[in-house]
Amino acid sequence: MPHELGSKLDPSDLVQEALLSANDARTQFRGQSEAELKGWLRRVLINTLLNTKLTWLAEQQTSVSGQVARREQLRRLARALGQLPEEQRTALELRHLQGCSVKDISRQMRRSEASVVGLFCRGLERLHELLARGSVMSFKQRSPERSASFPGFQAADNIRWPSDARR
Repeated sequence: MPHELGSKLDPSDLVQEALLSANDARTQFRGQSEAELKGWLRRVLINTLLNTKLTWLAEQQTSVSGQVARREQLRRLARALGQLPEEQRTALELRHLQGCSVKDISRQMRRSEASVVGLFCRGLERLHELLARGSVMSFKQRSPERSASFPGFQAADNIRWPSDARR
């Protein structure tokens, strides 16, 4: 978590928010054991943290330096998404970028709902690993066929912004 965000956020607020979200989504839990419940609650907490971080990043757009930082964060996220296996990336895009329900995604992808949830979990964990380690390859390092499967973000990586002093 960025230092600026950590100083403005109380971890107990995050946990409370996650528990409220879990309560609202309790009908979506399909596990049978206590371990599965703990894993599901952990995932709800991680998603709450990610949503909070994204909201914080959006608020940083008010300053020029905030806009530059946000663009760089989005580029890193796009590169990380491009490194995910196609099915994980598709499931995450449908859910988080297009707002589709798990049921709709399972129909579109011709997979069970449990399988789609597994794709979300593995995809989010891998994204977290890639972004935390900073091991996100640039689009130039990836093979052409992988770049072609994620063209919108490749094009965004080549934009030259007038306010971007680094270019």
